[in-house]
Amino acid sequence: MNHATPADRAHGDPTRHLLPVDTIARHNHLFTAEIRALAVAAGVTQVLDLGCGMPTAADWDRNHPTWLGIRQVAVDNDPIVISVRTRQHHKAASRNTHGYGASALPATLEADLRNPGAVLTSATVRRTLSLGKPTLLLATFVFHHIPNIHRPSEILARYLDALAPGSYIALSHLTIPHDLDGKRRLATARTVNPDDDKPLIARPAATLDGWLHGLEPVPVHEDGGRFLHVVAARKPTPPLPPTARHPRHRGPATAAIQTAPPGHHR
Repeated sequence: MNHATPADRAHGDPTRHLLPVDTIARHNHLFTAEIRALAVAAGVTQVLDLGCGMPTAADWDRNHPTWLGIRQVAVDNDPIVISVRTRQHHKAASRNTHGYGASALPATLEADLRNPGAVLTSATVRRTLSLGKPTLLLATFVFHHIPNIHRPSEILARYLDALAPGSYIALSHLTIPHDLDGKRRLATARTVNPDDDKPLIARPAATLDGWLHGLEPVPVHEDGGRFLHVVAARKPTPPLPPTARHPRHRGPATAAIQTAPPGHHR
């Protein structure tokens, strides 16, 4: 089943002659699956998926979060994407045999991820997720569509600020290859549809790593390949205050000792 919209197909077909689109998508899928597994193993039970895009029919049933009891909100500003995902979620709900309540089924939110305040305070997010608990934030294959004028690093930072300690972040993004042929192909691909609402903006790996500065790096096996940079991190847990780490011990006998006044004898 092909869920691509006409606009996606118009953009993707000429790009396929320049970039290994299927290979890039496979790297992104493997990275996303890996960080999901790591987060779930660490006890994370909720996901906020930014710019979720169309679901892929091949892996929907196998990786559907309902079967793990994961609470998830998928965010996209494309009404067609939201419509398709909503139908998929209703289908999953109709055959939910694991006893999960409605709040544990994936939710969809039609919103612009460039407005973190609107996303984070939406009724859908507040009803489905508890941001006071660790969350997996998926920012995969979407921020390269956000021009610098919109300050993508600051947008991501606002989402990170809202996450609880122990949360995980997965970022995948088109990057600039090291070889000259790759650079030429990428530059040409960016000019295929200059008026497209989804520009392709490749950024250096060092820049993308800097967006997650201050977080704990999470090692992953997937390297992203030639055109995709992937990086995962965890929001650190604040250290306990010294008094909590080393509470002062006061033995019970200490409080019972009283000093007799001078000259007093029992």
